[in-house]
Amino acid sequence: MQRKILLIGTMLILMSCSNRPLTPRSLSGERAVGESVNGGSKDSATVNPDGGLSTDGYLDLSCDNKETHRGVRAWRRLSNIEIKNTVTDVFGVIDGVDYTSFINDIPKAEVFDTSMVASNFVSTNRMKGYFTFAESLSANADIAKLFPCLAEGKSCIALTLPSLGAAAWRRPLSADELAKLQAIYDQLITDGYKAEAAARFMVQALVLSQAFLYRSELGVKLADGTYELTDWELASALSYATIRSVPDAELKALAVKKQLRNSDNLAKQATRLLGLPKAKIAWKDFGSMWLESANVLDVTKKQAAFTDTVKTKLSDEMA
Repeated sequence: MQRKILLIGTMLILMSCSNRPLTPRSLSGERAVGESVNGGSKDSATVNPDGGLSTDGYLDLSCDNKETHRGVRAWRRLSNIEIKNTVTDVFGVIDGVDYTSFINDIPKAEVFDTSMVASNFVSTNRMKGYFTFAESLSANADIAKLFPCLAEGKSCIALTLPSLGAAAWRRPLSADELAKLQAIYDQLITDGYKAEAAARFMVQALVLSQAFLYRSELGVKLADGTYELTDWELASALSYATIRSVPDAELKALAVKKQLRNSDNLAKQATRLLGLPKAKIAWKDFGSMWLESANVLDVTKKQAAFTDTVKTKLSDEMA
């Protein structure tokens, strides 16, 4: 019953997640090589926005060419570990959050957990896992900490959502988005839910939104027809690439001032982030995926010296 009510409410702000978000076309307006449209056949008529290339069609890059290359315009789904890190950094350390129903991010044919391949799109089963996660998060979250003015009711939601929503979605919320979230809360109260129960549904609405589950690398269209990432998109791209979590206070401060499109600032921030303990963990994970170092753990040999301890050390050294 609760899930049904939540689904009805979040229809106001969620896009369909049964398929991946639309993949942009190339700058010429043609579909990229091998690109399917919205999960359909390669011959389907495209309705995608201009700009960018799909990963399998972006084949003509040359490292000898000093010209700056524009990358892929895309919605990038957060990996399971990125979701876990994001929850911790936004909502705090919460016991009882259920991540066990998440679908594995690394398919057999791929190495990296952020690969933009069909098996990593949000299928029905993956979405079911997100519902289980969202329900457990909202049930165990410290609502008094997230909404400290909850006794004030509607005015508290209006006061809290801009900051909590911006933290969860990694960017400021628009007036329309805030109005739709507020409308969900108001409807829940009208339906007879108490303030605390309604606030817990708001947590679910935030983390089941496309704005939480994906991060945008779509950018804004420039006068020459190309696209440039916004400062908030740059902050997230840099943060998730280095520490696999949300932008920290320093990155957000630069995004607010629109100073992240400065190449010197970007280089300085990248250097700073790579020096953080979180970056060491993130890049160890990257090395492990790249070299598939965990595979050695499943190898069996007749030699007595090839023990589990040796295999673990081999795996750790490769990463």
